[in-house]
Amino acid sequence: MFHQIPVEMKTLPTKTNECPTKIIVRLKEQVWYIISVTEEHSHMLSPTKSHMFCRNRKINIHVQKSLQINDEVGVKLNKSYWTFVWEVRGYENLLFMERDVGNFVGQQRCALGKNGDGKTLLSYFARMRE
Repeated sequence: MFHQIPVEMKTLPTKTNECPTKIIVRLKEQVWYIISVTEEHSHMLSPTKSHMFCRNRKINIHVQKSLQINDEVGVKLNKSYWTFVWEVRGYENLLFMERDVGNFVGQQRCALGKNGDGKTLLSYFARMRE
């Protein structure tokens, strides 16, 4: 079966380690200048995990559609996530994290008015129509 999610897949290592690496740039007269570069890291480098950086994580159209369908029929988010983990044979092969799944479904529900005030308002209008 599946193992527990490794800690590095749940957290943002550069934030938890307060990594000092940075580049400071400045725009002056329509030209960008590099002011300083700090290359020190407070953690081990792992280029194979670069897909887990926030800007590299993507939920493709197939996964989005599956999440929407699963949400409509009441499948819990963690079960949907486990399905994708199983399909690609491990967490390290996914291009997104469980948190991204929750964020996506939450945005979809909000856009469709499926939770909170929107849902209440829609059910009120449905009762009024009846």
